[in-house]
Amino acid sequence: MQVVVKHALAVLAIAIAACASSENPPPAAPPAAPSLPPRRHVVPEDAAVKFKGQDVFVGRRKALGQIPGVSKDDLIWAPDGNHFAYAKAIMPPRKGWRVFVKNVAGDPINEFDVYRPGAPRELEWIDDRRLAYIAPIEKRDVHMVYVIHDAETGEVVSVRRGKMFVWSPGKKKLAYVAGRTPNETVAVDGRPVWPRGSGGTMIRGEVSWSPSGRGLAFIETNKKGDGKLVVLVEVDDTGGDLSWPLPPEAMAPGLHVYWAGNSKVVIGETSMKPKFVANWERLQ
Repeated sequence: MQVVVKHALAVLAIAIAACASSENPPPAAPPAAPSLPPRRHVVPEDAAVKFKGQDVFVGRRKALGQIPGVSKDDLIWAPDGNHFAYAKAIMPPRKGWRVFVKNVAGDPINEFDVYRPGAPRELEWIDDRRLAYIAPIEKRDVHMVYVIHDAETGEVVSVRRGKMFVWSPGKKKLAYVAGRTPNETVAVDGRPVWPRGSGGTMIRGEVSWSPSGRGLAFIETNKKGDGKLVVLVEVDDTGGDLSWPLPPEAMAPGLHVYWAGNSKVVIGETSMKPKFVANWERLQ
């Protein structure tokens, strides 16, 4: 099957004209102070992290100290390999869960309260500056809550409510399913991208990013349980939307959606065990 997709770009130019004044201009304001670059924390050259079983010891090579109550599996390492984070319940009088950020010498970089009371799940680094996790569930919740913090300030950068949160390659964009069945939407960074018009849909399984980080694939179902594979070849280009009705064998439990390159999608237990394959070419 070959689909030729036409790609259209629209460019909007706005020109702003300034009017001259006969009055003398006001005194020029003093130049603004230059913004300071993000803080960089120096890691000592003799910093060391060692493990004895699950116990963690950090510090300088000749003076290591244990991080009490923290195990090896609790440490979440930043991409730079020089910093780590972990979540830990603190004792009264300030009872609750906090996220701790330290360098490999155990020097504290920051610590901050989690978004809501309780233990966060799936703590992860998005990059060397941002940390994310799934917040504890509350009784009134109908969605999971995915929270992103600035690791150096503790500031909440964004909060997304939905399910099946998936980062694009390189963790540039976050896709997830928002809303409630049967009025769900596929969203990217807080912006709905499917359905293209008004209304909602039902999404089965996970949302899968293309290797380029520009496309999404997922399974859409109707009330009868019939499914179709939807491929947004370009998330921001409606001319690149493709779909295929799925046979019953492609709707079996435990199947996943995989990209094989940027012009092929496989549904199966693994990408090498397909139950359904969609191929296409995108011509510029």
